[in-house]
Amino acid sequence: MTEVINHMERDLCECKDLVFVAAIKTYGRAGQLDEAVSLFKNLSQFNCVNWTQSYNTLVEIMVEESRLEDACRLFGEHCCGWEVSSRIRGLNLD
Repeated sequence: MTEVINHMERDLCECKDLVFVAAIKTYGRAGQLDEAVSLFKNLSQFNCVNWTQSYNTLVEIMVEESRLEDACRLFGEHCCGWEVSSRIRGLNLD
């Protein structure tokens, strides 16, 4: 995974957010949450213009892994920044 990420970083084409969502999920499943956080914090180097889904995915994994303080910190750092745009998601409470 690291080799692919490093190649993407050197490439000049625009990287889609969904690519990073998949990478963050892969790191999360492998128990490498710190790698996922590092990747998210360096997304600006990848010519990725919208990080919303990557952000949501990372926060979701942090909560699932009971890293609530880390999730809260990440939320505080990025919730109002240019990196993440707000989206309203509907919840089905049936």
